[in-house]
Amino acid sequence: MPDPQPRRVAFVNWTRRHAGGIESYVDFLLSAVADCGYEVALWAEQDDPVDRLPLTVPERASRWCAATDGVEASVSALERWAPSVLLVHGMVDETLEARLLGLAPAVFVAHTYTGTCISGGKTLVFPRARPCDRQFGPACLALFYPRRCGGLSPVTMVRDYRRQMRRLDTIRSYARVLTLSEHMRHEYVRHGLAPDRVRALPAYRPAQPASQSPIDPGPHDVPTLLFLGRMDRLKGCHLLMDALPIVQVRLGSRLRLVIAGDGPDRTRCEERAARVRSSQIEVEFRGWVDAAGRAQALAETDVVVLPSLWPEPYGLSGLEAAATGVPVAAFRVGGIPEWLHEGIGRTAPADPPTAAGLAEAIAGCLSMTRRASATLDTLRDEQTRHVAALIAALDEAASQAPPAA
Repeated sequence: MPDPQPRRVAFVNWTRRHAGGIESYVDFLLSAVADCGYEVALWAEQDDPVDRLPLTVPERASRWCAATDGVEASVSALERWAPSVLLVHGMVDETLEARLLGLAPAVFVAHTYTGTCISGGKTLVFPRARPCDRQFGPACLALFYPRRCGGLSPVTMVRDYRRQMRRLDTIRSYARVLTLSEHMRHEYVRHGLAPDRVRALPAYRPAQPASQSPIDPGPHDVPTLLFLGRMDRLKGCHLLMDALPIVQVRLGSRLRLVIAGDGPDRTRCEERAARVRSSQIEVEFRGWVDAAGRAQALAETDVVVLPSLWPEPYGLSGLEAAATGVPVAAFRVGGIPEWLHEGIGRTAPADPPTAAGLAEAIAGCLSMTRRASATLDTLRDEQTRHVAALIAALDEAASQAPPAA
């Protein structure tokens, strides 16, 4: 009997470039799944941001981009490639998503609150930002304006509400839904998905590339904090700025903050930084950094601060820091409490999140001794378990008949 046809996994993402932590995770999975003997391909909607590096696709793997190849050509090429299963990490165009779901069984990886929040942020903004734990439904329309869930326009409210309802219906059509935390698994189960179709994958922590030598941080006299990631309104960088003077007074010494990231909230953060800078407080904006730049920044820091105001589905940048032994300070939101416990760092109350609470967590981390980095073998063992569970879900989904186009 001839050998069975190898499984073909088509990765589907809104961009083919490194736009954030999700894409770093997709980059890891592309090679990890290929290393397990599967044929992989990458299909992307967009080619943005153009100043970022493209995702690393294994040699000889197929790749298509609707923005550069054309929608019809890229969809037809994917159909001819005949994937066994689609692994979808997020799309912008819901109509295009529905077309792709007609090609093969699909698995959705829930990185955000798609289909469970009118704005996707799962955060009440007024009178101050705080996580929202409501179940998505008609009551969200009543809160949209008074709690500033997604703006002030009634047109936007109705449009986004209908869009997220359609998104939730689409997610229900996936063969499997995977999450990176139990928090996110619970989110989708309480929104009506069958518990046996929603699975939280084992813990995943990024490992330092084998080709990259450990960095010696060297001595530094000034306590250094690090914000690592996208600078978005709900990522809380502005609140971190407000916490700096409180931490500095408590320490009674100089304090330094390095911001390695970029995004729409950068201008506001720079304005706040200008107000808090002094002879005792230094703030440095490095912009977006690659893997080597992240490793260098982590080696030089004493505490990584993850001041997210929204309920982080997982908090990959914090996990990356934890793997290097750097203490992490964060608010108790979303999936973060699942991994950020005593010995890893400190958490602050999040209902509501305050600069004073964040400063208390940071000060607690500064009193901690930096732990030894997780060994590469330990991280690889974790990743092996993570990938094995993901592949099991892909195989289960691939055995099902695809939905009607």
